[in-house]
Formats: sequence, C-alpha cells, structure tokens
Amino acid sequence: MRTRCAAHVPAIALALFALPSCGELLQDLSGGTFQSNMVVDGHAWAPAQCVSGDLETFRGVDLIDSSGSKIRLVKEVDGSPTMILFAPGAEVGATIRDCLSLRLEHTGVRVNNIRVVKGAASFRCVGPEGQRIVGDITFRCGIP
Repeated sequence: MRTRCAAHVPAIALALFALPSCGELLQDLSGGTFQSNMVVDGHAWAPAQCVSGDLETFRGVDLIDSSGSKIRLVKEVDGSPTMILFAPGAEVGATIRDCLSLRLEHTGVRVNNIRVVKGAASFRCVGPEGQRIVGDITFRCGIP
C-alpha cells in the first residue's frame, strides 16, 4: 500500500501547486487586478474594477472607473477586438473598432460559474465624439 500512495504524492503535489493562491482568489472576488497606462481625452484613466464578461455573457472584460464610466473590451466571434464606451449608468455604449489589439485567456478558475479571464489590450482610438483613447492595460478579471 505504501508504494501506491507514494506513487500519487507527486500528482497531488502538482495539483496543489497549480491551484491559484488565496491572494489571487481574493482578487478574483474583489474586482480583479490590472496595470493600466491609459489616457482618455488627455487625462489618465484607471479602472477601479475589472469584471469578467461571463457575468454579462460576452467574451471579454468590463473596465469600470470610480465614476462608473466603463470601457468594455470584447473579443468577437471572428476574433476581432471591439471597444465599447459607456457613460456612467448608461445601458448603451459607443462601439469602436479597428484601433485596438486584445489578448484574452481563461485562467481555468471559475467563481460562481464565472470564468476568471486574464489578458492585455493596447489601443490608439478616437471615440465617436472625438475623444482620444490611448494606452495599454494588462488585467486579470473575476467577479465584482
């Protein structure tokens, strides 16, 4: 019997090593993590929260600042990236394409059946009202 148990120890150790740390899980439950170098209309823009698109049934993330304005980054079914700008409290946003790159990965972690997503985006965009959105961000987004 010892031989059998000993044979499983490396597999168990590897499985435990692959699990996210408690700190990562707490971040997944509290609005995600991100490193942002974004400028909107000449002002630094930093999200206060990063939420997985699974919550709203799209492939991507919502980046929400402290005022409630939101930048939604979506990976379309054809693989192309789309940015949607939402004013605070708005239900409908302005869609912008062809000025950004987006990389998304599923981390393998689910919280309440919401997939935790990580990735990065770079953009050099002009919004529908002439607002310039430039910069880049890396993120790991879970649930709010």
